[in-house]
Amino acid sequence: MQAKRFIVFICNILITIACALSIGAYFVLPLWKVELTYNVNAQMLQELVGAESDEEMDFEEILGEEGVTLSLGFEIQTKDVLSLLNSDPTVAVSNLIDGTVDKIVEQLSGTLNEIAQGVVSQVSKEMVKQSVKQSVADIFADSGNQKSDQELQAILNEVGFSDEYIENKTDELLDSMYADGATVGSVADKVTEIVEDVYQKLDNSDYAEFDGAALSPEDKEQLNEDIQEVLASILCADEDGNINMDDMTAQLLLELLNSQNTAAVDQASEMRVGYAQRVQSAYAAEPQEDANEQLKQQVRDAIKQQIPEDAAQGIAQGMKYVSYALLFTFFTWAYLVIKIVFKFFSKDNSIKVKLPILLGWLPFLVLQGIPTLVMWLFKSSPAFLTDVLGAETVAQITAALNPLSVTFSSAAVVSFAAAAALAVFVLFFYGGMRKSLKRTIREER
Repeated sequence: MQAKRFIVFICNILITIACALSIGAYFVLPLWKVELTYNVNAQMLQELVGAESDEEMDFEEILGEEGVTLSLGFEIQTKDVLSLLNSDPTVAVSNLIDGTVDKIVEQLSGTLNEIAQGVVSQVSKEMVKQSVKQSVADIFADSGNQKSDQELQAILNEVGFSDEYIENKTDELLDSMYADGATVGSVADKVTEIVEDVYQKLDNSDYAEFDGAALSPEDKEQLNEDIQEVLASILCADEDGNINMDDMTAQLLLELLNSQNTAAVDQASEMRVGYAQRVQSAYAAEPQEDANEQLKQQVRDAIKQQIPEDAAQGIAQGMKYVSYALLFTFFTWAYLVIKIVFKFFSKDNSIKVKLPILLGWLPFLVLQGIPTLVMWLFKSSPAFLTDVLGAETVAQITAALNPLSVTFSSAAVVSFAAAAALAVFVLFFYGGMRKSLKRTIREER
């Protein structure tokens, strides 16, 4: 009998470890973690900023054919849920919502900057193209020889100002702006170099109107000074002229968002502003202090506006029930340890482990199992779901979820694994050992 008691004792140690891991995991890992990836394509961005299809921006070029993947995630800790039991639930949840929104805004920052850089590139190319065309048009106008847009474009192509040339030069300019250690002076040098190349091409052309268009050294020096003065007023630079493009792109997005809000207000008066014009106004706008922080605050406010006012109260009530469920889950595992301690000196030191096997993994079902299953069902659209909800409803839900990928995880996965392991352990070993020990005890009486 002693040998069997010792084997059961070793088994009880293993059960205790499983119980400790099941409870401890809730305080080490997030109680609930949701990770989302959403593909933002050209059409979505166009609708987001309120740009009409006939406006100048090429959103597909900004985002690429595949679009930009937006990654977000938020998590809830066990201590936050349990804290609702001894504090004002509504206040605690409000603080939790604020913290979650702040994390989401930080995660959005990288993607927003990526989109902003695409906008800067797209609009810069359009501005350079229009500026060159306007300069050529002015030269012909001064000579009394007006040209149509088609004629101007033909002349530009002939002289060497193709779209490819303009794109390459604009990319060079943007590279100089985003380069490490970029300054107003270094960017001005690049702009001067591009302008000089433009006028040199004009001077080398066969058109008499362009004779003498090349810049003289004095013109080039004066142009560089003028460009530096202009750049210093529109780029976010410090006292030494160092450029902060993060602030610049944040400023750009702020101006775009503010312009969009104004356009929405004036829509009744049909006051529509061209998208490229809005971006150009951002270049001319006076840089705002802490543009990044202002942008984050604006995004933060936009997210909070989507949260109902009574959401905190409803979430608090729900999380309070979750806290009760957690306490019960902890009890199902702790109960085994309590029984092991109380039966330590008994002849029959074995215990029943049915309770956590049946109920100790339910948080996993609610927090990870069911949400994952629901997402899979709508993604795969099985036939029975179509029969229940209707083909049209399922199609709409599937289309909405198509660019979305959601992953759910929970600390409860440890208790689920422990419950599964215990079930196998009891079925193939511990249950038999427990019966054998009881039989031996009865025979020795």
